[in-house]
Amino acid sequence: MNLSKKEKRYLELIYRGVDDPIIISDTLKLQRNKVSTTKARIFKKLAVNSWFNAIRRSFTLDILLKEEYNIHGISDIVSNCSSNIHEIYNNREEGETEDEVKLKIYYALLNSFNEYEYDSLLRSFDGGDRDFK
Repeated sequence: MNLSKKEKRYLELIYRGVDDPIIISDTLKLQRNKVSTTKARIFKKLAVNSWFNAIRRSFTLDILLKEEYNIHGISDIVSNCSSNIHEIYNNREEGETEDEVKLKIYYALLNSFNEYEYDSLLRSFDGGDRDFK
């Protein structure tokens, strides 16, 4: 997958929450009418139909690297998950089977993964850029 430097920069801007066409055109030094054309080209190259899927696919294809954007947050998510699992294990209900405990732990892990995914993929869509340099 070959995106041009401008297309990659456009993805980075969208991920960081910059979605104003005027700011994008000024930042990328594009004519304002070329912003939508560039967006369409990115979507076509990535075979997606939304910014969410474009960002997700960009991480999957290593066009954007999560490590560059996920500076904070992961340690908190892991710490909370560990605390939740510890609490589940130590506060087992009487008569609860080992499989039921494992299922609760699985759900705690799944919730932590969802939290991480939200933090790393949807940050720009919730209006925040709290973890960026």
